[in-house]
Amino acid sequence: MAANIIAVGAVNEALQIASVKSLEEAVLNHIPKGTEELNIKAMRLGAELVKSNPEKKTKKGEEKKAHA
Repeated sequence: MAANIIAVGAVNEALQIASVKSLEEAVLNHIPKGTEELNIKAMRLGAELVKSNPEKKTKKGEEKKAHA
């Protein structure tokens, strides 16, 4: 069930739409009580997946490749 929150974290990391604090607050305001820890971990996982990707996109959609 946390796949959508993983995606939220990944998209935010890639596009830098909101601060981490703002995104965490938004997630916490829209999830069922009792799932806070799971969903915050999922959001952070999504962000980490983007950070660890060697090929990143700029805000203009241009691809940046990691130097080998």
